[in-house]
Amino acid sequence: MVRRPTPPRRPRRLTSAGTVAGKAEASAGQDHVPTADLAGTGPIEIAGEDLAVFDTGSIPRLRGEAPVAGPGSAAAGSRTGGRVFPAVGAAEGTGKPATGEVPRIRGARRRREAAEPADLSARRAERRAERRRYFSVRAAAIAGIVAFAAVFVYAVFFSPLFALDAAKIEVRAPEGTTVETADIAGTLGAREGVSLFRLVPASLARDVEEKVARTGNVKVDRVLPHGLRVSFDDRSPIACLVRAEQCVAIDEAGREVVATEEEMANLTRISYASAAENSGRYALDILDIVSALPDGLGGAVVVSEVAKAGQITLVFDDGRLVRWGMPGQTDEKVAVLEVLVEEPAAMYDVSVPRSPLVGPSPVPTVSQSEGSTQQR
Repeated sequence: MVRRPTPPRRPRRLTSAGTVAGKAEASAGQDHVPTADLAGTGPIEIAGEDLAVFDTGSIPRLRGEAPVAGPGSAAAGSRTGGRVFPAVGAAEGTGKPATGEVPRIRGARRRREAAEPADLSARRAERRAERRRYFSVRAAAIAGIVAFAAVFVYAVFFSPLFALDAAKIEVRAPEGTTVETADIAGTLGAREGVSLFRLVPASLARDVEEKVARTGNVKVDRVLPHGLRVSFDDRSPIACLVRAEQCVAIDEAGREVVATEEEMANLTRISYASAAENSGRYALDILDIVSALPDGLGGAVVVSEVAKAGQITLVFDDGRLVRWGMPGQTDEKVAVLEVLVEEPAAMYDVSVPRSPLVGPSPVPTVSQSEGSTQQR
């Protein structure tokens, strides 16, 4: 059996006096609930049983506003103890509608104003602390770099870590040299105890060349951690340069070298017609010429004269002259001279190999008598 549905009840009507009308007061044709005038002067009473969803503690209260009466208070409804609300749209203490002004929450603004300086001060303090940390780290890094550089400079240039040890100086001498290697080691050993990085190899090489005779092209290398390696060329005398009735031994570069008496006796003498050219020029050319001559002639050359124009004249020990001319065409001139010397003569001219001359001794460019005296 299906139960007949119950028709819905009409809602109760609220009057301006706060009473609730029953079914009898509602007209049969009424389809809405009339409400009271919300702009009235009196408070609106809402029964607790009709507005049970509201909680007294959940309604916010503005500053300066009188507390809302709760259930059971004197301002509540007499029948049900409902809550009393101020009339909507009415100004406090007047019967006039509100002008639309919105109440301001002064506490929140004051809290915000009080919080802003605190936040700004904390931010500034944090930035100052961060800046102090940055400069502290930077200062520490700079101090570390400076300390490391100071330690590095001391260790490399002033500490005994790379100091020179005289016992570890190695001298490599060329074969057949007459230079005492001990003299070179002693010259460099005077700097014992000095860091190798404070010693300039080029300066050491010049010092050796100046203090040790017959040394040339000196090369000095560092041998870490305490040694030096020295190599040099022997500046052996190759000729004797005639200067003011004296003979000075010279090397391949025309520089003076020290020679023994035995070495001086075997050297070829070179005489220059001009004192301005008396610097060892053409010395190597003359030695090449003398070394290219046959054995019977090369050893007989005692004086080589050089005129102003570079014309070379060879003087043999028996007084014969050979006009060689300018350096060059050595092989052709030697071949012609070997044929000419078979004929007795006082002078042989091979300056032009294709047109040689043989004849009596002409007037020499350099005094022949001086050459004869020198050869004796």
